[in-house]
Amino acid sequence: MSATTSNDDPEFIAIVKEIASGAAQVYSPAELYVFHVDTWFDFKWLRFIGDDRLPPFRGNRIVSQRHYAISPNRVTETIASPLYDFWDRAASTSPRLRTISSSAVLVWYSGESALSRRGAIMLYRIDAGDIQSWYASFHVSSDWKMLKGHQISRMEVEQLRTTPNQSLQLTAGWRDDEFEIVKHALDVKKARSRRR
Repeated sequence: MSATTSNDDPEFIAIVKEIASGAAQVYSPAELYVFHVDTWFDFKWLRFIGDDRLPPFRGNRIVSQRHYAISPNRVTETIASPLYDFWDRAASTSPRLRTISSSAVLVWYSGESALSRRGAIMLYRIDAGDIQSWYASFHVSSDWKMLKGHQISRMEVEQLRTTPNQSLQLTAGWRDDEFEIVKHALDVKKARSRRR
């Protein structure tokens, strides 16, 4: 599985990385999941079967799925059990998010953005039983712009995109089969964990 394809627009991928990295810093989760969906998806996937279940994409639509453990001292890509497999299953059997993690950010982003000239990002945040989620659609004419948000404003998306990535950073070298997270300066995360 590869994290990017030649049909993915590098500028849209940069937006995905900014948002995932900003969310990991702002929300301070213990885990980060990133799902690359084969093509564009619309806002109907947001809370498709309620707030508390994993959106039921068919496994063959998930190009890649990555999991990262985030602690005050390190960020580690782990080999976690895939949340999506290639079996068709009923939406009602999709896992409950609270059984996946008690502290996580899950990000889905659409593929083939270079061909379709549009993109989608959906984010779920699990924090001690509280689940929040949002969806944003993007399009490109000369530059990539957010078209519409569901449960999030343009200003909130921009804040996530422009959060100084002091605690962790998604590297710019997002190459084939590589969605690498590296430590940049974990001082912010360490300071937050000391305050708890």
